[in-house]
Amino acid sequence: MQNVYGLSWWDMTPLEVRERINQRVMDIEAPVSPVWAIENRIIKTDSRGTPARVYLPNQKEDLPIILLIHGGAWIAGNLDTHDNLARYLCSQVEAIVVSVGYTNAPEGKFPLQLEQTLDVLAWIINHSNEFSANPSKLAVVGDSAGGNMAAALCLKIRDLQGPKIDLQVLINPAPDLRCNGTIERQTIL
Repeated sequence: MQNVYGLSWWDMTPLEVRERINQRVMDIEAPVSPVWAIENRIIKTDSRGTPARVYLPNQKEDLPIILLIHGGAWIAGNLDTHDNLARYLCSQVEAIVVSVGYTNAPEGKFPLQLEQTLDVLAWIINHSNEFSANPSKLAVVGDSAGGNMAAALCLKIRDLQGPKIDLQVLINPAPDLRCNGTIERQTIL
């Protein structure tokens, strides 16, 4: 299968594929939603540090929290490729958005990404008072591969009897990896 660069995806290294995918996303021109403030953080645990970006819509109190998990076929995507989506959610929903910069494959082996996402979720809940956020108003949003992780994260939180997730939004999720080249319409009840 040839991509727009005339090369087969199969002839590239994962790092080359990542670079190409990320560049294509960054080349998209779209309006940029204004937000009040943005903070880059490294969420540290005993075993790792995970980049996160916190978007604040205003200085109001009791703001809901959105945990955003980027897509990118598990090998691409990052805080920058999903910056515009984070800004849009922050400004339109009037919520604090915390975007997770998990480690892409192949450097990050599963379940590292899920653990990093859980680390960031625990951090924002534990630090919600710093941002005037209400940890009882919590949504998890995932795009593509991030949709897969958002679904897995919500199941893990359920199993751990963790915090209540009020809303789960899966944007073009990849919940079923039995991809056979056909598109099937499924009804979800």
